Amino acid sequence: MGPAREAFVNDIYLPKCFCVLSDINWRDYQLIVTGTSGVDDLERLSWQRAREHQVKSMCVIDSWMNLEKRFQFFHTKALSMPDLISVIDGNSLKYLMNSLPHFTGEYIRGGQPFLEAISLREVKINPGATSILFCSEPMLQGYNLNDELGYDQYSVFRDITQQLGQLTQTTHIYLKLHPLEQSSHWQVYIEQLTLPKKRSRRTGDWASE
Repeated sequence: MGPAREAFVNDIYLPKCFCVLSDINWRDYQLIVTGTSGVDDLERLSWQRAREHQVKSMCVIDSWMNLEKRFQFFHTKALSMPDLISVIDGNSLKYLMNSLPHFTGEYIRGGQPFLEAISLREVKINPGATSILFCSEPMLQGYNLNDELGYDQYSVFRDITQQLGQLTQTTHIYLKLHPLEQSSHWQVYIEQLTLPKKRSRRTGDWASE
């Protein structure tokens, strides 16, 4: 799983270097744009510093889960809010408005240009592929959006593996789990594969070949 799992599961604080904030000449800026993080306070401090210097701040969120904690300081859980929040779609907007009823700033539906571009592609599996990597995201457990989206990580994985008949040679299929996922939850889907399977001793992930 790598080091991220310990940070997610045990809620470990991972501070970044804050000295960059003191190096900013705020008079040179009218707006700062940040992402968000659940394991350090850099963005939350950035919004505060920007407001102290009469600079507008905006954060961009391209997720549907754990949204409220992105605005809480790690240790105190006190809120820090930007002036504008860009969300990916109407689902995340609804979730965030319910989670942050006291937010007085502005919401923007910014979408996710890269995902939108991918959705327009005609995706085909290279018949000569020798490796396929599937990186899972816990859509079902964390987002609870299966009814709205019509899919989750398991159905996407199933759809991909159903195309394996197109492959012309031995292929390794690697399943990389999200830090919060348990490999046991995937057992039934792994067993549905008709290819020989083995489990990585180092990561605990499953691979088919």
